[in-house]
Amino acid sequence: MNGLPKAEWLLADRGYDADWFRETLVDKGAKPCIPGRKSRKKTVKYPFRDIAAQYPVGQ
Repeated sequence: MNGLPKAEWLLADRGYDADWFRETLVDKGAKPCIPGRKSRKKTVKYPFRDIAAQYPVGQ
């Protein structure tokens, strides 16, 4: 994970939903915006609406 560039947010799909990955992102100073897998027992919140409002796509 040392090869990742500095980022404020990391937007990813459910395939990247892992606790160790989320913890590593937080340690690096990035906020994970990753929806939880459907099979996850404990739901996770992710700030998709906040990010979508700040960075509109297609403009």
